[in-house]
Amino acid sequence: MTTDHDRRSHGPELIINSRTVMRTAMTLDEAFIGPTFIDTERLRLRPMQMDDAESVYAFKSDLEASRLHGGEPHHDIDQSREWVRQYLDDNGQRKAITWVIVEREKDEVIGECCLWNIDHEQRCAEIGYELRSSHWGKGLMKETLPPVLGFGFSTLGLHRIQAFTLGTNTPSRKVLTDLGFKQEGTLRLKVPVGGEYVDEIVYGLLKEDWKKGSPERAEQIIHASFFDTRLGRMGVAEGAGRITNVYLPGEGPKRPFEEVETKLLAEAASQIKEYIKGERMEFDLPLAIEGTPFSALVWEALRRIPFGERRNYGEVASMIGRPGAARAVGQACNRNPLPILVPCHRVVGANGALTGYAGGLELKRALLDMEMKDAVL
Repeated sequence: MTTDHDRRSHGPELIINSRTVMRTAMTLDEAFIGPTFIDTERLRLRPMQMDDAESVYAFKSDLEASRLHGGEPHHDIDQSREWVRQYLDDNGQRKAITWVIVEREKDEVIGECCLWNIDHEQRCAEIGYELRSSHWGKGLMKETLPPVLGFGFSTLGLHRIQAFTLGTNTPSRKVLTDLGFKQEGTLRLKVPVGGEYVDEIVYGLLKEDWKKGSPERAEQIIHASFFDTRLGRMGVAEGAGRITNVYLPGEGPKRPFEEVETKLLAEAASQIKEYIKGERMEFDLPLAIEGTPFSALVWEALRRIPFGERRNYGEVASMIGRPGAARAVGQACNRNPLPILVPCHRVVGANGALTGYAGGLELKRALLDMEMKDAVL
């Protein structure tokens, strides 16, 4: 499943106009220079890098995929290296942000997705995506594209996102229309494919249509607020009068969001900042946390670990009456949407070693060190 985004057109230098770029969760420097990761239920989108050339070659040489987006398949890995280099150059010039699509279960790169031809003055961009044909028909693009569109509209402050796809690419056209894109025109018999010319279809999506395109999508838009701490820029989100997410430095909503300042979000931000300053040991906030029954048991147990203390995964498993489920406890900690408020950073390895943490081990160490210092005082 692909769009036609090998139509590389290098326009004039981009102009970043602070008067027209909307208030966002991160600065443009952070969006283009700092790593931006997007996690979905089955996938992780991470910034593309030169080391991905071999994985890129796997789908760029896919004959069936090439037939749908109209480009020539790559015949050797050097072509893929050059393709990756060009997109990394565009990223450096703030013309594109490109992610590889990683199947989380296998940690395997299966495609790519990008916002490219970004025009900061007119606040518009194109979206492109490719997926290995072996992964078609699994709904992966319907899972990938919504958070990417949300990133474009909310974080980059875009007003319009457009896509070009072949008239013969029925799956891609359906994905775009299901997401609210409108067909805006047809470039007749424009792209040569297999010895004949086919139409190229132009689709466009406006931010206002994305936000209110359907009642279902309106319900998906969440309210979030972001704030600075000595450990980095963090955020919180709310829904139905309860805190639903805490975003550690470098993280952000996976769904479309509006950055607002509500009484509840302001209170949550205030309490988290007090905690990081060593002025608070407990939180008093209404929380809404969704997960499996097992995860809910783990998260409730985490809230019972006192400030300044640690438990290992096996001990948490015993706390919930599931000795031997240490690995599953670790997975539940990894899925915790409310870090700090639900203190998964207080869980360590069996030998006391620091293990994985969504915000990185340096942040985990900083939180634990801060708690130990204040607990002694």
